[in-house]
Amino acid sequence: RKRGRLPSAYTARVERNQTALMLASVVVARRFAAPRALRSLSALPKEQSSADGYQFFAGPPEVIDGVAVVRLDNKNAKMNTLSPNMQDEAKELWQGLVSSGQNVKAAVFISAKPDNFIAGADIGMLAAKKKAGEEDSLLEVCMSGHKMFDELKASGLPIVAAIHGACL
Repeated sequence: RKRGRLPSAYTARVERNQTALMLASVVVARRFAAPRALRSLSALPKEQSSADGYQFFAGPPEVIDGVAVVRLDNKNAKMNTLSPNMQDEAKELWQGLVSSGQNVKAAVFISAKPDNFIAGADIGMLAAKKKAGEEDSLLEVCMSGHKMFDELKASGLPIVAAIHGACL
């Protein structure tokens, strides 16, 4: 191997990921033309309820040209937040998407809320744990969140976060 050259397997993976990310960018740009791009998502039907099986997402991901568009939408709150229940639903949604055989090459996470992406941890859940004297379990909650993101990463799919508004 010549000095300064990357192994061909690594180079091929980088090129494949760059291609998938470029495709994801094109899908986002074409689907949600900027600058009104992200705000247009607020026009999603508000009558969706948890009856569709999702509390934290706006239904199943839509696959466009091999790019899964995953819309975050906590139907019971003004802002999207991270909680163990949201993590469980995200894992289930992701496993269904990866195993669906839809030839998904990349994923875009975007909020269906008009003015925020994710506001951070669910403060109500944190307060309830403190009130119940379960502060020690917060480390486990945090680590399970990291594990969820590790599982997304382990899929090998390039992932884009189309952030608009508040995001912590």
